[in-house]
Amino acid sequence: MKKLLACAVLALPLAGFAADRQVLLQVDGMDCPACGATITRSLERLDRVQVVSIDADSGAVVVAVADDIVTEADLIDAVANAGYAARVRESFQ
Repeated sequence: MKKLLACAVLALPLAGFAADRQVLLQVDGMDCPACGATITRSLERLDRVQVVSIDADSGAVVVAVADDIVTEADLIDAVANAGYAARVRESFQ
């Protein structure tokens, strides 16, 4: 029951979030789960951004964004603020 409640509470901030597209980032230097958590926190500080998946071994990060709010440059800057270099590998609807 506690797990269900925790999941419901965590989902609340995403209510009303409508992603226009997803962006696949390649992040250099991310090699452990703690690195992934740091990058996730930095990206999710941006308005209307949700990290969909992160693979620390390959450095791949998939981010859902709202086109009218967040640019690819904003995502790269957020990763840079966390201390990592990133580039866009692909952007898709």
